Amino acid sequence: MVAEKPKPGTEEVPKSTGDSAKASSVPTRCAFCKKRTGLASSYHCRCGNNFCAQHRYAEAHACVYDYKTEARRVICEANPVVNAPKLPKI
Repeated sequence: MVAEKPKPGTEEVPKSTGDSAKASSVPTRCAFCKKRTGLASSYHCRCGNNFCAQHRYAEAHACVYDYKTEARRVICEANPVVNAPKLPKI
């Protein structure tokens, strides 16, 4: 048996893994002061950004995430309205 040659233009191109390695090696920086943060000193906020230890609190970096609405939603889901059955009238 003779192995068939692949048709021109249908060969699989190996995917390079070099791009993903470079993306993960990019140092994370504080979104507020651009200070370089390490693994232990990097804080991920609910607004989606990374911050240093100095700007980790919402008040310190003028966070746009609405904590109050989220807390209300969580409370409403955790505490559903309970309706007691009415007593029959005498």
